[in-house]
Amino acid sequence: MSLSGGIFIMAVVFIRAVTINRLPKKTFLVLWELVLLRLLIPVSVPSRFSLYTILPKALQTKTPVLMPVISHESFETAPKDLAFHPAQPVPIWIIIWCIGMIFCFVFFAIFYLRCRIEFLTSCPVQDTYAIQWLREHPLKRPLAIRESDRISTPLTYGVLRPVILMPHQTDWKDISRLQYILLHEFVHIRRFDTVVKLIMTGALCLHWFNPMVWAMYILMNRDLELSCDESVIQHFGESSKPVYARILIDMKAQKGCPAPLCNSFNNNAIEERIIVIMKMKRKTTLSILIACFIIVAAAGIFATSAAASDPQTEIVFRGNQAATNDYAVYAPFGLTVISGKLYYEDKPVRCFDDQYPAKNLSIKAIGYYEETGITDIRAVRDENNTLTGLEESSPEEFQNREIVIFSQQVADDPQTVITYSSYSSGNDGAMFSDYQEYGLHYDESEKALFYDGKRVRVFWDSFKSASQPDDSETALMVSVSNWDNQGEIDLYAIRDFKQKDDNGYGKLTGLRQATQEEFEKNTKAFQSQSGSVEIPE
Repeated sequence: MSLSGGIFIMAVVFIRAVTINRLPKKTFLVLWELVLLRLLIPVSVPSRFSLYTILPKALQTKTPVLMPVISHESFETAPKDLAFHPAQPVPIWIIIWCIGMIFCFVFFAIFYLRCRIEFLTSCPVQDTYAIQWLREHPLKRPLAIRESDRISTPLTYGVLRPVILMPHQTDWKDISRLQYILLHEFVHIRRFDTVVKLIMTGALCLHWFNPMVWAMYILMNRDLELSCDESVIQHFGESSKPVYARILIDMKAQKGCPAPLCNSFNNNAIEERIIVIMKMKRKTTLSILIACFIIVAAAGIFATSAAASDPQTEIVFRGNQAATNDYAVYAPFGLTVISGKLYYEDKPVRCFDDQYPAKNLSIKAIGYYEETGITDIRAVRDENNTLTGLEESSPEEFQNREIVIFSQQVADDPQTVITYSSYSSGNDGAMFSDYQEYGLHYDESEKALFYDGKRVRVFWDSFKSASQPDDSETALMVSVSNWDNQGEIDLYAIRDFKQKDDNGYGKLTGLRQATQEEFEKNTKAFQSQSGSVEIPE
């Protein structure tokens, strides 16, 4: 979240620098609000236009193979040496982050409370113009104008009971000056800018370690002021620019004390505000359309996450949540579970894989996938399948890895158990040898299955009847199928479960070609059963 939010901030900073004098100032506030959503909400909408979808494709040097990942939810079939181990200590970087976050929250809270205590010493303004101004600017919330000798520049605070706080030395006879100041503060209150600042401060506390978030905090505060300045100029007309700019210059001379979560008329960067005010242009239909386009484009590119991979090239496990007990055996080798995510030596894991063959063609396996991770880990086992350590996989190994997907029972057909598997291009086709006598052929040059001269799209086989109870050796059945989008027919293996083969499974008696309706029904049934596997349509 912090990384993608930081990239989004850099994009907004660039857009702001290029178009600050050309677009309505509300444009930048909307962009900053989108940044806040990206920083605070741990869920994003996948998009094919996302930077995180486009960039990997642009950098990709070859077409990736299928990449299914094992779910820990079928862990009853995982290696038996996965015993319970005590939870590992919390990584030091988590502790540092918590300390920094708490410090920031306490700092802003104390600063704001001190300001509010000082504000309590303020007095209601009884001036005739102030009372008349409040009548002319009704608000559903009770609005008050007060004055204090603790401040030197106007500001607003409060949400449900907002207050415009004026300096004690305010000249209430200078109406030409007051109307600009009061309208500016009223715009802040009407737009709930205090709430925006509260959310912005919360994001800063959570992402205190990210320098780009600090840049956002500074620039968004400026843009809140610029947007209010724009509203004031639009209200009083183009001729009011010099007068309003002169008021800002006077306010700069009265150096006010910054108050977090308050909207101060004497904001910093007065020079930028004056330049923007003097160059401010009237809104046009074209500028509004350009602003809308920039907002939509920026949201689509930077506020979204990577789209689901093309089903022709990748199948991944979604929504994985790692359980501590499931991965406890790997803890001595540096693998830990924090908040349902895997970490290896304090680095978030993208892919974890541990699998090895067991009896009767079954596989003992456990796996994990998290697209935001940065490292790929696999278990290292000796010739006796004893766990000896963990090691990182290279990017090439990640692209070409070979992992099994669990078998599922097909709905509406309790006697059929199908298994969907995927194999990388290094498969030699040996596992298809049992089906050759029935016309199935694996072409090594094409890396594809053929049946009666036709290329096979999907091949399904069930080694046992669903009426037989699963155990640790047979719950995971390895199939021999690749999803092949270039295929034109779909095959099912036929087994007689009343007869047993040498492995104790139903005897293979032939193959049959599935109809398109049968393929679609079973594919949907499989997808609804698995929940975490995407089957291409």
